[in-house]
Amino acid sequence: MNDEIGPRSPVEAGSAEPGRTGSAEPGRTGSAEPGKTGSAEPGRTGSAQPGKNSLPVVGMMGGSHLARMTAQAAIGLGIDFRVLASRGGWAGCDVVTPEYDRVPLERASALRAVRESGMRAESGAVAGAESRLVVIVARSAKGQGASYPVAEMTWGECAATEVIAPAPNLDDELAVRAQRLGLAIAAELEVKGVLAIELARDRGTGELVIRDLALGPHEGGLWTADAARTSQFEQLLRAVIDLPLGTTTPTGTCAATVTVVGGDDEDMYGRLMHVMAADPGVKVHLYATPAGPGQRIGHVTVADDDYQRARDRAWRAANYIGPGIDSGDSH
Repeated sequence: MNDEIGPRSPVEAGSAEPGRTGSAEPGRTGSAEPGKTGSAEPGRTGSAQPGKNSLPVVGMMGGSHLARMTAQAAIGLGIDFRVLASRGGWAGCDVVTPEYDRVPLERASALRAVRESGMRAESGAVAGAESRLVVIVARSAKGQGASYPVAEMTWGECAATEVIAPAPNLDDELAVRAQRLGLAIAAELEVKGVLAIELARDRGTGELVIRDLALGPHEGGLWTADAARTSQFEQLLRAVIDLPLGTTTPTGTCAATVTVVGGDDEDMYGRLMHVMAADPGVKVHLYATPAGPGQRIGHVTVADDDYQRARDRAWRAANYIGPGIDSGDSH
């Protein structure tokens, strides 16, 4: 694949081209380290060898909207996918992958890729931090890798409230640096699946600080389901069963994803109908959770050729579906 490296394009690995990273060596088995192949145990990804006429059965530990969206991607690939609520459900799965499996920051600090990048990894507050950035990378057992464009996240009390991709106003060199770091970390951890690296950007120095590393689909990649050629959910499945990775190119200039929060009005069906009629380009994902006031009940994604218009459309839809406010204001 010949996608250019930059903030609005993916970085892909696995070839011998300059500036690309990757390894052709298969993953080692039987390790307890994050991202390494193993048997059908929780928190492990693997690459089982199915019969000639069948695909591996994939299980995912967890049960949130991230697992359900992965299950939807599995339907398109013809994969038998099982959401595992308990360890007793592993039986019959060729591969088990985590919905979320955090890599300790102490381990991240010790990685060669992090040391060579000059970045630090810490969980404390970052002075002057504006927002969080997230780079999502995928890596297969054969060492093929791909990076999505760096996205910018705005966080609420417990979850991302807005994600903009690609991150606006991010220096090209910094974006490439973050993508290459993600691919290098995934290779060093021998990841088989998807890895998300959350970064904080210091407003004063411009320095990037690693805040979190996690295996599995990420809130910062929800936009990929509707605005990338290959979603993070499909990419995860491709990686764990050794299918070639898909292109991570966005379908448009930019995308905005906004969390939908429940309100007092119970007529959500009527509001959903209104939003779909008023702006057919809005993609709505509801989580089938109780729609009480302040409860996170879904998200919307809008792809557009203009950053501000994408944000306005997404916030207007989210505000109307949830609390019933007819406003594109993010506050």
